[in-house]
Amino acid sequence: MLLYALFYILDEAKLLSNGTEMRRKNEVYLVLFKEIS
Repeated sequence: MLLYALFYILDEAKLLSNGTEMRRKNEVYLVLFKEIS
């Protein structure tokens, strides 16, 4: 699960050019991270 999170973060870096999309996916990641914890 942690490896998946790391890959997700790496994928996020590709979306830096699109701030709105990144913000939306960041919220999803935060929820995912809370579930992992």
